[in-house]
Amino acid sequence: MPLLLKHAHVIVDGNREYLDGAVYIEGETIKEVFPQTDKIKNINEDIPCIDLKGSLVMPGFFDSHTHGIKGMSFDHADQDTMDSISKEFAKDGTTSFLASLSYDLSEEEYLKQLGILNDYVAPASRFMGIHMEGPFLSEKHLGMGDPKRFIKPDEAMLERFLNASDKIRQMTIAYELEGQSGLARCCISAASRSCAVTPMRFSKISMKTWKASPICLMRCVLCITAISR
Repeated sequence: MPLLLKHAHVIVDGNREYLDGAVYIEGETIKEVFPQTDKIKNINEDIPCIDLKGSLVMPGFFDSHTHGIKGMSFDHADQDTMDSISKEFAKDGTTSFLASLSYDLSEEEYLKQLGILNDYVAPASRFMGIHMEGPFLSEKHLGMGDPKRFIKPDEAMLERFLNASDKIRQMTIAYELEGQSGLARCCISAASRSCAVTPMRFSKISMKTWKASPICLMRCVLCITAISR
């Protein structure tokens, strides 16, 4: 069903802003944006209209690091909880998100949640994949983490995670840990089925050392893979 939103304050992107614009929608697709409501062209005058009277219309937010909302956490979420989180995000203008799993999970808990999230389809705000915030982090930069949960890089474990889900898009890793180059190889080999772009947190590494890291050298390739998905 077509719909015209008129007299809207429209923010298209960082360069275009229309104070009295209009947005033409067909079904779930924005077909056209008009800079001025009084200069709309090639639109049937009989289609339903909503006068927004200057209300703001803008692209939705993408939250790339969130652990949930209103006491609901991805760490222990089932299908119903995921649906509730998706709907709550949509109310606040977040139209897509990565589900971040906390660093305090055990391997068994990670694998369980990866299995639940792998086939999940959100009803409102779109689920775009998984961010694993651990467990290969530095004990010297714990934040609120349990040091017993932080472990040394383990390629076999990472492979188990990647085999459990093709929705892993990010994995936070402490780059200075011995064995992180092996994790880089796993991420590279997984690029065709998933993508483990690795943020730098819970780490003491310097920028100079990070730039020489094998994982850092592959970030461009992995980011391209994530964007293409």
